[in-house]
Amino acid sequence: MTSEITTGTTYGYARVSIVQQDLGLQVEALTKAGVDPKNIYSEKMSGKDAKNRTEWNRLKDRLVTGDLVVVHKLDRLGRSMVDVMSIVEYFKGIAGNIKRKTALNKRI
Repeated sequence: MTSEITTGTTYGYARVSIVQQDLGLQVEALTKAGVDPKNIYSEKMSGKDAKNRTEWNRLKDRLVTGDLVVVHKLDRLGRSMVDVMSIVEYFKGIAGNIKRKTALNKRI
């Protein structure tokens, strides 16, 4: 009996905190990491309250088991370690486990 590995869709998430900042560096890194540009969700908004991040919530609503979310850096997910860990716990609820790699291909 062989076990078949199924993979879902790879998504990217990019965020800057203020409108004057440029998303280009993050989007470029996500694309280089293999994320199809049409699957990159990006926004210019503070990481303070994830509940109010429109694109983040659109991405979360789309995720199913087997999908992969790539970020340029973990701090794009939230402002504090507590915020990031809350998001990691959310992902565990969907996927059961998490592969931790950034778009920069560093193991974390």
